[in-house]
Amino acid sequence: MLLGRERFEDVYTTILETAAEEAGSCSVVLFVAPDCDALCACRLLTTLLKQDNVVYKVLPVSGYSDIAEASQNLDASIRSVIMINCGAMINIGDLILSRQELESAQIYVLDHHRPIHIKNAHNDQVIILDSDGDAGEIPSDGDDGDSDESESDEEEEDSILEDEVQEDFDEEEEADDDNEIDADVGDSSENQDEEQRLHRRRRRRQEEAVARKEMRVAKAQRRERRRRIDKYYDATYDATPSSMLGFALCEILSRAGPTEVWLAALGLASVQEQWRISDTFYEAFVKYLARSLRQMEAPYLARAATIVSDINGNTEPGRIVYDGREPRFMLHRHLALFESMYYSNYVAARLSVWKKDGKQKLKELLARMGVSIDQSRQKVAFLPPSLRRALAQRLEEHGPRYGLDRPFRPSLGRLIDGCGDAVAATDAAACVSALLEAPAAHAAVNTEKLVTSAPRQVIERTAFVAGFWRAYDATLANDINTLAAGVDAAIDLQKAIVSTAVALIEKRDITTLKHFRYCYLHAAAGAASEAFTQAHALRKLAIFLFGIHKQNGKWTGDKERPILILAERHQTFLVIGVQPNIAVSNNFGQNFRLAVDHIKADYRADFFDTNFMEVRRHDVQRFIESLHYLLSR
Repeated sequence: MLLGRERFEDVYTTILETAAEEAGSCSVVLFVAPDCDALCACRLLTTLLKQDNVVYKVLPVSGYSDIAEASQNLDASIRSVIMINCGAMINIGDLILSRQELESAQIYVLDHHRPIHIKNAHNDQVIILDSDGDAGEIPSDGDDGDSDESESDEEEEDSILEDEVQEDFDEEEEADDDNEIDADVGDSSENQDEEQRLHRRRRRRQEEAVARKEMRVAKAQRRERRRRIDKYYDATYDATPSSMLGFALCEILSRAGPTEVWLAALGLASVQEQWRISDTFYEAFVKYLARSLRQMEAPYLARAATIVSDINGNTEPGRIVYDGREPRFMLHRHLALFESMYYSNYVAARLSVWKKDGKQKLKELLARMGVSIDQSRQKVAFLPPSLRRALAQRLEEHGPRYGLDRPFRPSLGRLIDGCGDAVAATDAAACVSALLEAPAAHAAVNTEKLVTSAPRQVIERTAFVAGFWRAYDATLANDINTLAAGVDAAIDLQKAIVSTAVALIEKRDITTLKHFRYCYLHAAAGAASEAFTQAHALRKLAIFLFGIHKQNGKWTGDKERPILILAERHQTFLVIGVQPNIAVSNNFGQNFRLAVDHIKADYRADFFDTNFMEVRRHDVQRFIESLHYLLSR
């Protein structure tokens, strides 16, 4: 069941009422996916629950198998299950509600992944919070609608129905024959009346014609239903970020403050970074948050200056800053100016900075902006104040000559101890996302405590949980030390993305087929290789590659194609499919399954994003060939 914003308060009231019935027991569990948007939504919801003294439990989950396993340990005291970025696209009734202990639980879903599973939309026990609550696009087929239903199943149903209809009329015909035999024995003048026999046969034929017509109509209706369901499940896309839904709930309850604005902005920045919302929607949402911030108490509102604020450390931690001209540079408050521009997607793609002439163009731009080589190697905070104040104007003046025609975007920032300037939501989102998938060195995992013979799954799960909680803390970091590991992880990841993309381009390792491009990332020693065994990093790599090739015109127009990246991890390859722009819906999830089924390959599709799949190493090349064949039909 979908509920719009106008019903959010009713939903929260129901959670509180059921919690009160459990008299202090843990009645609420939150399944949280490993992404920044989900963490921010979780923070927003748990803050409300704490304020209302509701006992809850947060469970990090990386796939549907984690949810199924964790559900086995829940008892009947759990009355509310909240699923954040991990429940909309799968039949929750089969996943959770099939357990007897949870059969009376109510499921609440905040998830930007679409399409919503039809059975969830027609299940009163599953509440999906949506920005408008409009179920108009969802087929109204109730429990009959399932993406796994095949055409062969329908053909079998049609065949069975035809057989049943034919059997009914055969039985009637045999009965008529028996009556005729009985009539021969009796009075031939009355029981063998030809007119009566003809009447019965005409009636039988008419009934048979009506029955067959009804059967044809039923078959047509099933085919039409199948067509609508196939069309509905044909491609994936993204709806309103869960952090914005959580913020909407806080607003409706009149509990939205600067912290809630920050969490919404942080989640929003993360989904924009992942190409899940367009720049237009991102800017509109940020401006909405800024207006909400202005309506709050004045002491919480500060205005940033240009590239660097003139605030010098003596500020209130947690204060929110709105900056309508945030530069599109990579962690520019934490890196040297040259590095932050060199490694940013925006600048690197437009200047081709890895090439000799591209790097020279970047140096020329900095020189025109009045930044010397020595100054460009310093963090912006250490530049002379007069230069810092002039940087934005000079960038706007000279940037277009080098293709930097829109070097700014609106953003929100947050002041923390130990950082002279506000940390931008875009930078903090990169740090939180990097911590979620960072190698053990950044996730603070003490692998020495793990038994060396422990299964790989145990080690990976331990690292995942540690990274999750480190990232969770970083969403509301009050000092630079809490965020420092995230800054280091984000910088290392971005450097790995740039160097890997450059290597793929220079070695011509990207293969172009009729319907898509693909490339392999083979395992090698080092943290960079380990980073690309994670979904977030692979998506960022694909986005960076698109940015480069769209600027040089090689992947535009009729040369525009989606890309598949296949990253080696242990005995498998992690496969991701990314479309060339946000406007194109992604249908890789469905096609991936068709491809592996076609070759009968072993695979794992346990991800909340259906455009990921894990395929056995010995099947991966046949998988590519199968996918190419299916898309060419």
